[in-house]
Amino acid sequence: DLFAEDKILRESFLSRDFLKKIIKKDLTSTQLKNLIFKLGAQLSLGLIDNETVSKNLSESITQRISVLVKTNIEKLTWAKDYFIMVLGSTGMKTMSFASDVDLIFVVRNLKKYETIQREFQELFGILKKELSHFQVDFRLRPEGESSQLVWDFEKYFEYIDKRARIWELQSFLKTRFVCGNKKLFIKLIDSFIHRTSRLTKDEILKGITDVRAKSLSSFPAEMNLIDNYIFIKKLEIFNQLLFSSSSSKIADDELRYTKLAHMMRIKNGQTLKTKLGSILKMNREQFSKIIFNK
Repeated sequence: DLFAEDKILRESFLSRDFLKKIIKKDLTSTQLKNLIFKLGAQLSLGLIDNETVSKNLSESITQRISVLVKTNIEKLTWAKDYFIMVLGSTGMKTMSFASDVDLIFVVRNLKKYETIQREFQELFGILKKELSHFQVDFRLRPEGESSQLVWDFEKYFEYIDKRARIWELQSFLKTRFVCGNKKLFIKLIDSFIHRTSRLTKDEILKGITDVRAKSLSSFPAEMNLIDNYIFIKKLEIFNQLLFSSSSSKIADDELRYTKLAHMMRIKNGQTLKTKLGSILKMNREQFSKIIFNK
């Protein structure tokens, strides 16, 4: 497929360019497709580890968003009254090849700018096109998909202070500033800190267990890789790389486990499966011990 369909990557492969060490300027100057190919190839060859892949992907995406936004809004009237922040794996610099890019867009004095929703829709379209390898969305904004894409700063401040649920406050632990008015961003983070300082232990535990109860089930045929982070992050990246998977799950397939075991330097597929099962079991036991004191 590479030789037949993609001239740019073919040339990168034949010239051995994909083996060169990735430096800081490559994160924005190299085409995103080419950067992903280099990271995937170097990871497969053992030249870099999964932490390097995650950090480089996250930094590249964040920097590209910042450049695109600044370039496209510099002449707009609200250019000094906004900020964009990123959450999830991009915010934590733990992206994989199939991560979502979760953004939140906030503007001060929103009513003052009558055309901002339309202007932002256009900006959103540019971001989605330029970052088409990833799912770019704003689903973690207050009120979810039913709300407007652009949030007024004062309303967002009030939402965090009085209405945000525990899982929404948890998601703020993974937030990072991308571009815009950083003073506004810091003020919003201060609101988050003030709100969390008022929470009781019982409120926090109830919020965590309610969300956990919705997602937790007994060991299914497909094991969810998100349940454990330390060992499984590497496995998740290899699963996406080998099988072009956008899922965080591994299908219960013997050949797939065998291939993953080879990439993970593990004896065989059954050994990998056994180790994965024991890690997930230990993780769930630790959760019960911490949350329920069992």
